[in-house]
Amino acid sequence: MHAGKILVVAFITILSTSLHAKEPFGFDSVADRAKKLAAESFRAPSPIPEFLTTLSYDEYRDIRFDTKRSLWRERGNFQVQFVHPGLYYNYAVGINVVEGNEVRKVDFSPSLFTYGRNKFGDKIPVDIGFAGFRIAFPLHRKGEFNHVMVFAGASYFRAVSKGEVFGLSARGIAVDTGLPSGAYAASWNNESTMYVELDLLFAEHARLLRRGGRYVVITGCYNDTYGRASREVSLINAHYICDIHPRSAYFRAMARHRLVPVHVEDLTAATIPYWELRKQADHLVTGVEDAFLTAYENGSFQYLLIAADRV
Repeated sequence: MHAGKILVVAFITILSTSLHAKEPFGFDSVADRAKKLAAESFRAPSPIPEFLTTLSYDEYRDIRFDTKRSLWRERGNFQVQFVHPGLYYNYAVGINVVEGNEVRKVDFSPSLFTYGRNKFGDKIPVDIGFAGFRIAFPLHRKGEFNHVMVFAGASYFRAVSKGEVFGLSARGIAVDTGLPSGAYAASWNNESTMYVELDLLFAEHARLLRRGGRYVVITGCYNDTYGRASREVSLINAHYICDIHPRSAYFRAMARHRLVPVHVEDLTAATIPYWELRKQADHLVTGVEDAFLTAYENGSFQYLLIAADRV
């Protein structure tokens, strides 16, 4: 970022309200625009093409921004990379850059993205707009740009600083459910623990279970006897936007919430054939397979079943 120049990304909520190139910008102009829009009748934004809203998770993940086209790539330490609409993001928005007191619209183009094995790249409307943006910065090593902030859709926001990990993303987990306490003989969850805070998760299961009730979790965790999270574990975290916990964290958190492990089974060896087969399946491969196989084989990542009794 150059001295004396403030660069701001303006995330305009509806594509049709994007500002025009070279339009003066300031607090008063934003307030005037908001006042004008508030006086108008609501106009629902146009949805994106249906084929984008019905993508699978892996199909959407195969749409990748071309980092060689990052905004501000040649200007300082911060780069802006854009998020493609689709999957959860059913509406596109306009994005504008504010430089000095002028506004410039960022034009969408399918050429900003690669579409992997997807066959619809030539069907993307040239003016569809974006789902959001990511800000990248060389957080750990010079020249290696990491995502430090993400804005996507209506409410998705994440930020991280040096020495920290991304915060929580809930997937298939319910906390403080309102279900009766101590009413259940058993409960379980599968492969969702890396998206939540373990203390919240285990506290809820302990609340639901009666004394002597059984809790079972099947999950991936990194092996902290190996050291800190390996490069492969970091790649898996980045691919699935999750936070894989160390193995020891499971047992400490269980103990804090009256869950006593009675059986631990290491399923790592049993899961390797799955990833070997998946690596060979063109319709399933996503690029993360080698990270899983390497992490399993070098011992830095484990796939465990843990059974615990509520006391």
